[in-house]
Amino acid sequence: MNKEVTGSREFLEEILVKARGEAEDLISRAQAQAEARKKAARSQETSLLKAADDQLEQEKARAEKGADQRISGEIRRKELLLRDRFMKDALVLAREKLLALSGTDEYESILADWVLEGALGLDVPEAEVNGRKREREIMTGPWLRKQEQRLEKEFGRKVKLTLSGEPPLLGAGVLVKQRGGRLVFNNQIETRLLRKQSELRKVIYRELFEE
Repeated sequence: MNKEVTGSREFLEEILVKARGEAEDLISRAQAQAEARKKAARSQETSLLKAADDQLEQEKARAEKGADQRISGEIRRKELLLRDRFMKDALVLAREKLLALSGTDEYESILADWVLEGALGLDVPEAEVNGRKREREIMTGPWLRKQEQRLEKEFGRKVKLTLSGEPPLLGAGVLVKQRGGRLVFNNQIETRLLRKQSELRKVIYRELFEE
């Protein structure tokens, strides 16, 4: 009987030891799994936070880039408007200065250059010149002979110049026309400005906007 009891106790003790071992093993494995899940959760949380931060930074960068582009576009638009206004003002000023020159003593020399330019441009043996009353008063016979001499001496071209019998022009400047022909070289101030506008714009741009 005592042997049976003793044997039963030993058997129970063995079962308890084994059960305790299995329990500890289960607990250990559960703790390991729980820790792994925590790590995975923390990793996922970190990844999500990082992704959110990255997305936030990307959105912020896109917003800043968009704002910079809008600001740059607005600055560029205003620069172009300002440049266009400067160009227009400068061209108006150039026109006013040329018109003002037509009332000075210096204008006679300028008019001579325009007559020569027209005669050379036509490349004909005879040409007629015309202008307003102011220009016609300057372009007398002796004055035209002087321009013929300049053409021959400075350019090696013989061109006979005469005052046109047509009515005076309205605009300042000179009109050089092939005598008895249809070729015309218009050197009136308004036409010269139109013809030289591209060149004037380049000069104005270079002086006002290039460093």
